Amino acid sequence: MKNTDMGNSKSPKGLLERLLGPGKEPRPSEPLIIPRAEHTLSRKNMDEEVLKVLYRLHNSGCKAYLVGGAVRDLLLDRKPKDYDVATDARPDEIKKLFVNSRLIGRRFRLAHIMFKGRKVIEVSTFRRTPELPNSDDTPEGGVDTSDLLIREDNTWGTPQQDAYRRDLTINALFYNIADFSIIDYVGGLADLNARLIRTIGDPNIRFREDPVRMIRAVEYSARLGFGMDAGMVKSIRKHRKDLRRASDARIADELLNLMRSGAAEPAFRKLWELGLLEVLHLDLHRALQGVIGEQFFKELATVDDWRRSEEAVRDVLLFSIMFNAPLRQAVSVAEHRKGGHLVKGEFLREVEAVLEEEHTLYRVPNRRRHQVKQAVLAAQKMRRRPSRQRGLKDIANRAYFLDAFELLRLEAETTGRYGSVLSEWMELKEEARRKSRIGGRREQRPDREKRRREEKSRSSEKRQRREGGRRRDGRRDRPASSKGTDRPRGGRDQPSVRSKPPREQLPEKEQEPAIQQQPRAEEIEHGRGKRENRSWDGVAGQQSSVVMDMKKKMESGEISLPSEEEIPYMVPGRSVEETIRDLAEDEEKADQHAPDDNKSDSDRWGRFRRSSG
Repeated sequence: MKNTDMGNSKSPKGLLERLLGPGKEPRPSEPLIIPRAEHTLSRKNMDEEVLKVLYRLHNSGCKAYLVGGAVRDLLLDRKPKDYDVATDARPDEIKKLFVNSRLIGRRFRLAHIMFKGRKVIEVSTFRRTPELPNSDDTPEGGVDTSDLLIREDNTWGTPQQDAYRRDLTINALFYNIADFSIIDYVGGLADLNARLIRTIGDPNIRFREDPVRMIRAVEYSARLGFGMDAGMVKSIRKHRKDLRRASDARIADELLNLMRSGAAEPAFRKLWELGLLEVLHLDLHRALQGVIGEQFFKELATVDDWRRSEEAVRDVLLFSIMFNAPLRQAVSVAEHRKGGHLVKGEFLREVEAVLEEEHTLYRVPNRRRHQVKQAVLAAQKMRRRPSRQRGLKDIANRAYFLDAFELLRLEAETTGRYGSVLSEWMELKEEARRKSRIGGRREQRPDREKRRREEKSRSSEKRQRREGGRRRDGRRDRPASSKGTDRPRGGRDQPSVRSKPPREQLPEKEQEPAIQQQPRAEEIEHGRGKRENRSWDGVAGQQSSVVMDMKKKMESGEISLPSEEEIPYMVPGRSVEETIRDLAEDEEKADQHAPDDNKSDSDRWGRFRRSSG
């Protein structure tokens, strides 16, 4: 991190002294607006995607400000981790402006503008701080003792109100894309120059509104190397137990962000010194004494080195580090009580006891908790050489091998032990990578999504080929060369049973008569006319009037049934009497199996089974 030049007129301190005079700070009611010629923040250092978002909002007649940590990091010559944009446009209006956006959030709607490379720009509408409780409840000389926890924060506001509702002064700086100026409503530039972390307003109120702000203040202090305001430190010690009222999911996210920040070691030291770790993880707070505490902070420092070298660190490893220190203390106490080393079952019981949810304020997902348990147990086994015990080599084929390997690697780098064992496991790891047998596929999400898109494209092509170019109206597009021919549908080599050539295309000698001979009367009951649902002239599609006329003639006696010997069609191997008897039996069974209105439908199958059995 580059320090700002104290003598440069464009540095925060030189700028403030020149505009306000030495030792003065801007009043909250009057924002400090710094024009482009007097600051060092340049669009060249911004990503192209955030500029597209800012310019589209501005060209649409909306206010567009780059806000939050991106302005702070650009002024400190640091690369921003992400970009946040604030505007006066409502979420529905933002959705109409950006087709590559989606709205998220229930309590407060935000827009995520998505670009290639999994890059997301968050756009929010200006908000304001919700109304505080009635001032009549405030005691004299103190802060209101009523509940100040923010549960609803979905009220639109102005840019100034949006700045006042933020947590820290250094995170409330705005960059206006309209004239490229920096707007400071809360004195953030002065604190940035003084390298000081300070809340906006009274810290006793701000921390009670949102207790997670205490963790964020510690994180920024450790990440930027800034000091903390004395009043804010006093307020943290006073209201640290209010963290129990915060969302456990938010606390877990903040702790993970803290460990990924590259400054986990100084951040956890501050959490421990301020007493926040005692509220967040009591067992961890008690374990950070003596050798176990030194080992814990060494592991965090090693993880920070990995992060600064842009090496990916798995979430399972981060959670394992937080549980490892209390696990070491629990194992040490159990071994001292037993007078020897723990066997596998005893060690497993200690692991399960440490991972219980009631020992932490933050909630670890069950899937992560199970992965931590598997990684810790596997790392315990991997302290031995893979060739010494039968079956240890199979660990390299398990899904938890990478997590266990990283745990063993971390222990080897911090303690100086297991170096030779680690090299042998490294060979198995590379061999498993070559054979693609390692199960840690959660970190390979981009490749997995790429394969998913390719498979979806291939399946779509297969479906189109299988459907033979089916149009939206359900018909098939036949190739031009097959028009006017007798090629069957779908391009099949063999003619379909249902597809027949048109009558007019057959040779004259193969033309069927227009009207076939009237069927014999016995075919009414057994003929193919009834079986194939055809009319009595043998031509499909004939009107049913012919059938009705024939039935009337049978009822009047104009048509009589022939004798048994004259019946040309009968069931093979069955006489007419047998056939009629079979039909009567089928009708009787149908009546027996018919639905009974007095019984439920669930009894039909049982009655059928009993009658047939």
